[in-house]
Amino acid sequence: MNEKDIAKILSQYNLGKFVKFGEIKKDDTISFGQIIYTTKGKLFLKLFRAFDNVIRQGLEVSTHLKSKNYPTFKVYVSKKGKPFITYKRNKIALFEYINIKAHEWHDLNETQIKEYAKYLAKFHVLTKNLNLKKGKSGGLSEVSSKIKKFYKIRKRYNKKAQIALEFMYSNFNNIKCQKNQPSSGFFSEFNPGHVIFKGNKIRYVIDWEIGKNNCFYDYGSSMVACFSLNGTKLSYKKLRIFTKEYNKIRKLSKWELNHIYEALMFGCFKYATWALMDPKTGKSAKEVRFPEDIKKILFLKNTKKEDFCKKL
Repeated sequence: MNEKDIAKILSQYNLGKFVKFGEIKKDDTISFGQIIYTTKGKLFLKLFRAFDNVIRQGLEVSTHLKSKNYPTFKVYVSKKGKPFITYKRNKIALFEYINIKAHEWHDLNETQIKEYAKYLAKFHVLTKNLNLKKGKSGGLSEVSSKIKKFYKIRKRYNKKAQIALEFMYSNFNNIKCQKNQPSSGFFSEFNPGHVIFKGNKIRYVIDWEIGKNNCFYDYGSSMVACFSLNGTKLSYKKLRIFTKEYNKIRKLSKWELNHIYEALMFGCFKYATWALMDPKTGKSAKEVRFPEDIKKILFLKNTKKEDFCKKL
C-alpha cells in the first residue's frame, strides 16, 4: 500500500489525514500490520489476508467489550459504524496503538491468577447473549481430529511425544462437554500470552478471534496457566484460586464443578496438538515445537482423577 491507499482508507474514518508510515509490526500468512501516523495521532493498521467469521466476530466483540469498560484495545469504527472496512477486496481494521514490547507466555502469580480468572468469567458473562456463530479453531472437533491425525504418524516424534499421543488418543472422548452446559463467546486462547498485565492488574486482552461454544472449553484452556512454565508441575493452589474467582463472576454448574479435571485435560490436549503442528501450514511439524506442552500431558497421564480432586 502507498500513501494514496492510506488516504483513501482514512477517508472512511474520522482519524485525521495521513502523515507518514511507521514500522511494520506484523507480517505473516494471516495478516499484515503497520503503524500509521495521522494528524490525529498514531494508530495501528491491520490488513487481513484471511478473514473469516471468528475474526469478524472478534472485532465486533472487542468493540462491545470496550464499551463495557473491559480491558482491551480500541477498534476504531468507520463512518458507517463498522469495526472494519473493505478496500480493494481486502478487509482492513484500524486499532488504538498500544506499545507492547513482548507478550510471551509467562508465569502468573497468585494475585494475577485472581485477575485472570475474573476477566475470563466477565468475558463469558458479557458475551453470553450475543448472537455469535460457532468457530472451528480451538474447539473439540479440531482438537479431536488433530489427535487422531497425529496419532497415526506418532512414530515420527520423540518417545515422550509418542507416549503423550497414545494417552490423548485413549482419552479424547473424556474431554467432551455435555450439550446442556452454559455457552458464551469462545476466545480459545485466553492465556498469559494474550493477557497483558501492568503489575497485578490486566491492562489489555489482545488478539480477539471469537466463536461461540461451551464455557467449559474456554476455562479449561485458560487454567493450563496454573502449570509451571516448563510443564512439569501443576499448582493446585493456583487452580483453586482460579476456580474460586471465576465462580464468583459466573457460577459454575454442578456438572462443570465435577469435571474440572476433564476441562484441564481438554486445555492440555489442545496446546499439545498445537505443539505438534506447523502454524503456517496446519500440518505436522518436523519436531515438537513446545516440549512443555507435552510434559503437561505426561503429568496428567501420571495423575488419577481421584488424586487430582483430593488435592483440588
